[in-house]
This record gives sequence, C-alpha cells and structure tokens, in this order.
Amino acid sequence: AVSELLTGHPALDHIKVFEDPGIHSGFIGFFRLIASLRRERYDMAFLIQNAIKAALITTLAGIPERLGYDTDGRGFLLTSSLPKQTAPQHQREAFSQLVSLLNIPIPKRAPYLALTEEEMGTARTQLASLGISRDDLIVGICPGTATGSAKRWIPERFAAVSDQLVKKFQAKILILGGPKDRPVSETVLHEMKEKAVMLAGEAQLREMMALISLCRLCISNDSGPTHIAAA
Repeated sequence: AVSELLTGHPALDHIKVFEDPGIHSGFIGFFRLIASLRRERYDMAFLIQNAIKAALITTLAGIPERLGYDTDGRGFLLTSSLPKQTAPQHQREAFSQLVSLLNIPIPKRAPYLALTEEEMGTARTQLASLGISRDDLIVGICPGTATGSAKRWIPERFAAVSDQLVKKFQAKILILGGPKDRPVSETVLHEMKEKAVMLAGEAQLREMMALISLCRLCISNDSGPTHIAAA
C-alpha cells in the first residue's frame, strides 16, 4: 500500500514490493524473496527496519554491505551499525544518521514526494470540472484516521471550521480520504451548512496525492494524508 507513494520518485531507480501475504509468504516465499534479491546483485543495503529478519534476508541474499541499527540481536549480521537510539528522535533523523556511517553529508531538507505532470494535469482538470480554478483557495479536509476514533477531531468541528473558511475566505472545500474514511467524511458533509466536494473513497492514492498538492491548506487528523500534505 505504501509503495505507490514513491512511484516515479527521482531518487529511486526501482521499487521491489515485499508481498506477505502473497508470493513471499511462508518458508518458500521467504527464500523466493532472497533468491530474487540475490539476482539483483545489490552492493549495499540500508536496513531502516529494525527487525532481525531484514538483516537475515539481506545477508542470505549475498549483499556485501549491510548498514543498520544494532537492534533485535542482529548486530553480527551487519557490516556497519549504530547503537540503538535511547533518546526520542524523529524517524527521519534516525534513518539519516545511518548515512553517516559512510561519511556522506546529509542535506537538511524535508522529505518530499513526487508527482508527474500528467497526474497534476488530471487533478487540475478534475477540479475544473467541479468549478474550482487555480486561483481559488482550495482547502483539503481529511477527517479519517487509521487508528480509530481516539485520534479523531469530532466531525462537527471539521464541519464548523470548513463553514467558516467558506464564509470568510470563499474557500473551496475538498473532503479527502480512503474508502474506510467515507462514513466519517459523509458525517462532516452532512453537518456542513456550506458547499463542499466529497472525494473521500473516490480518488485512488496517487490521485489523492495530486489533489492534496493543489490545496493551500490541509486540515487533518494524525493520518496518512497529514504526512502526504507535509511531503
């Protein structure tokens, strides 16, 4: 599900998906994955997953340089490692520090995602068909979350702030999210007194990324769309 976020990213040459459940499930699938990695003849592996399984897979795949944190008892499988982090740290910083093992300077910049001109053009055309232009103040409302209601701002408040944005700034409101977010998104739409466009559960992931990128503001719970908007 996450691999689509990185499709077409300029920093990547190839994406290989670990399919479990799927062709990489079970004992046979485990060695099928190892065999496919071995055929690629990688020179180095950065193990940002902290499990011993990741180190075992890359070792058996014959990857000569394996860098990662010395966690889960896997230190003997790594060719270069850093001790486990004890102080709270953003994952981006923790992963970037692995590059320091190679004495490569790390540019201080935020993570970013990439979209194609075709994807952006499709999103602009879709909005134009809904009467929304580039000059409008476009606001994305993402009321869902994958971790249950405890992390959700209540729908009535999403609706209230959306109404205020329409009244004060003539904002165009896009309600965004995945299929599981549809019920709470419909509640927000029902509670709103002003007009909004319901797109939750309708746009595919890459389409939603493009729509979010056209928003001036995104109001979201702690969820995938938050990180997409930031990136």
